[in-house]
Amino acid sequence: INVFGLAFGIASVFLISIYIKGELSYDKFHHEAEDLYRIAWINENPQTRTPHPMAQAMVSDFPEVESAVSLTPLWAAGLTRETHSFRHPDKPERYDEKNLLAVDTTFFDVFDFPIVKGDAKAALKKVNGVLISESMARKYFGDEDPIGKHLAVDSAEYLVEVAAVFKDVPPNSHFHFDFLASYIREKSFNPKDPFYSWADFGHYNYIRLKHGSDPKVLEGKLMDWVTKYIDISPAELNALKEQHFGFTLQPVTDIHLYSRLHWELEPNGNMEYIYILAAAAIFTLIIACVNFMNLTTAKSAERAKEIGVRKSLGALRSQLSIQFLAESVTIALCAIIISIFIIETALPYFNYITGLKFDVHYIQYLMILLGGGLLIGCVAGLYPSLYLSGVKPHLILKGKLLQTPKGSSLRRGLIILQFSISMMLISSAAIIFTQLDYLQSKNLGFRQDEVIVIPVKNEEGMERFDAFRNEMLRVDGVSAVSASSNIPGGQFNQHSFALAERPQDEIDASEAYVDFDFFKALNIEVVEGRLFLRESPSDNGAFI
Repeated sequence: INVFGLAFGIASVFLISIYIKGELSYDKFHHEAEDLYRIAWINENPQTRTPHPMAQAMVSDFPEVESAVSLTPLWAAGLTRETHSFRHPDKPERYDEKNLLAVDTTFFDVFDFPIVKGDAKAALKKVNGVLISESMARKYFGDEDPIGKHLAVDSAEYLVEVAAVFKDVPPNSHFHFDFLASYIREKSFNPKDPFYSWADFGHYNYIRLKHGSDPKVLEGKLMDWVTKYIDISPAELNALKEQHFGFTLQPVTDIHLYSRLHWELEPNGNMEYIYILAAAAIFTLIIACVNFMNLTTAKSAERAKEIGVRKSLGALRSQLSIQFLAESVTIALCAIIISIFIIETALPYFNYITGLKFDVHYIQYLMILLGGGLLIGCVAGLYPSLYLSGVKPHLILKGKLLQTPKGSSLRRGLIILQFSISMMLISSAAIIFTQLDYLQSKNLGFRQDEVIVIPVKNEEGMERFDAFRNEMLRVDGVSAVSASSNIPGGQFNQHSFALAERPQDEIDASEAYVDFDFFKALNIEVVEGRLFLRESPSDNGAFI
């Protein structure tokens, strides 16, 4: 019990610690990561997206901006990531891919994602070029050299050339991608698309500042500077400033744990959870150590007569002290070794639960593990080494030591501490369980079970929706078929709305375009008014 209790405690703390270390390491692999910032827009609904031209304009106008890049996922209907179908031209297998980004040619000036093959800058200047990850290179080309080879894309089967290969994006990046295409390519389809203008807040802009530059000083200049490119009156600008609206610079290394804005590229973590986990790790370690100390001191007290006999035979106090400390440290180090086996056994399950992949290199933690074992062993061995070894032999042999409250008081105090922390952790676990149960059982206002979502990739698919719906309704078990621009629970565009008679009371609201059977398909209750009617042409311009 003594050894295995401590071993399980150490293993638990170790697993929590590597998770915390992983969360705190996000985006720090970039060169001089402290100089990287993302531009965000702050209003009543703060968001991560800003106009595409902003990045390169800042490089031109602000000497403290060393480089900048604009990027965006390729969006599909419903503001979900667009899915493209890829295949090797000589193979029939086709794969749907979502992790595509359109980026400026300066992408690798800002971020450090190592290139394995090819010339990244030259690749991003090719209209028909694409950069792929090592995983995608193996997936589509196996052991072949992919540079200069082509991939067939979508049903149109147009070809893109693989111009470079980059290392797989590390897990501790706040955004991930497997394919990079240049904005040059995307703009070639529609050069005048307003999506690439100052009017559209639809892109993710990052800047790298020259080392030593003050981001707060630059941030304070942005609202006045942007009027150079966006038509806004002084009165409107002042109104925005009074409401504390404007651009802000987010340190890239803070995004994962501190940023919770609209349109995050990926779900972020939460620093509050890190504090909770750190506290849980500390308390778990305290419980394990206190339990170890309790059992050690209890066993030492049981050996009181042995100590008395040895002292009567001439054993020195220092000899007994060293013996007790050595025994305690040895047991603690054995617990450390056992904990390593527990960690190795639990690690695959831990990776599955967290959705991450941790590889433990014990050499990195060797000094910490050994130091921890020595510290725990020394602390646990202090009571027998200092107190029992110093008691007079005749008191021990007469049994008077066991009648004194000194040793039992120490153990009682440790037990009270142990149970107090245990009750606190159990209470916290119970609260978390009730919260999870609430999240799982909360009525979200629409049916989630027995509903299938089928992405429609293009306008041609939507034009054939009526025929598709009629065919699906003939299938046994299908009670309703509908279409919508967005999926409940996903991301939505927001627009400003106000009553005509009170235009000053403007609010931002999310919106979705739906067909007539949307409410039936998702079993959404209408609390007032009526549903859309097919026979009412005016409903085409109505809202619910």
